[in-house]
Amino acid sequence: MNREDFMSFVEKNIKFHLPESFATCRFEAGKQMCLIVSEGNSPDAIRLHLEEVYDTFTEDRNIFSALDFIAKNVEEAWSVTGKMDETKEQLRGYINNYEEAKKHLQIILSDPDVESVLANSVVTQVGAFNAQYRLLLDSINLESEISVHVTKNMLDKWGVTAEQLHQDALSVEGRWNKPVLVDAFDIINHLQFNFSKPMNLLENNGAKLDGQSLYTLTNENAYKGAGMLAHSEVLEQIGSLLSDNNYYILPSSKHELLIVLDDGSKSVKELREMVQYVNEKVVSAKDLLSDKILHYNSKEKVLELAVDKAENLSKEITNTKQEDVAKNTAKQPKKTAEFTPRM
Repeated sequence: MNREDFMSFVEKNIKFHLPESFATCRFEAGKQMCLIVSEGNSPDAIRLHLEEVYDTFTEDRNIFSALDFIAKNVEEAWSVTGKMDETKEQLRGYINNYEEAKKHLQIILSDPDVESVLANSVVTQVGAFNAQYRLLLDSINLESEISVHVTKNMLDKWGVTAEQLHQDALSVEGRWNKPVLVDAFDIINHLQFNFSKPMNLLENNGAKLDGQSLYTLTNENAYKGAGMLAHSEVLEQIGSLLSDNNYYILPSSKHELLIVLDDGSKSVKELREMVQYVNEKVVSAKDLLSDKILHYNSKEKVLELAVDKAENLSKEITNTKQEDVAKNTAKQPKKTAEFTPRM
């Protein structure tokens, strides 16, 4: 079945995989493998691009599985479209009322070397990453989340500074902004084998961590939780739980960060190779955060890009040699040109 036959089959049969509420909808195969779904004479429509669905179909040859998948996406997209008028009204309310809007702020982390910043977005530097801000316009439902990025124009409308926006975003009391630190292996056992939900170690009455485990830092939703990196007090608290020892922060994905004690057992190079491997083999492109590793100095309370000690020492030696060469050159007396007149 070629692409045209595939789209024609979907156009004629997708309605049989949808609820009766879609009986009055019109389905049309558009250009570039786009399925257009509309209702009656309404100008509103949803458009689903099916290139990836077709690629999957060519591998497993299961047309009914493909139709079920498309139908699920049609239902989800239609549900979101139905909320658009309500969402637009909600957004207008937020733009005209910052006191209400700030209750729905969330910090989103990105690597400037991986993901470009949206035009006119408000950006704050956090370590080696960019912190951007968004307004959640829907109840926190991971299946149909609706949000918009905060822009400089919105700041002008509100009459607030970028610094105030950042502080207000850190103060939000929503579940998406509540920091959670758990043993990484405990959370895996909970998700895969239905073990009991692990304890939030940030709420364990200050009990010290042995530092032998790998820890996951995220938010209570475990969604876009890498933004917890912007919470300096959380980083300080983790340092305290680790008996004021330094630690590394590994970018697992946009949803969580990994905390590793800096006990000298792993070099930055080894940790970076591990992160790169996981990013390449496991993390999806839309969830990829970065390959960069950060280091937190618990005593000085400093967050910075991690540098391998061997690499750093090599750079220091090279810089020292260059300085010595410059000094020796400066000490050498300048030669004076001499000549003997001819008789």
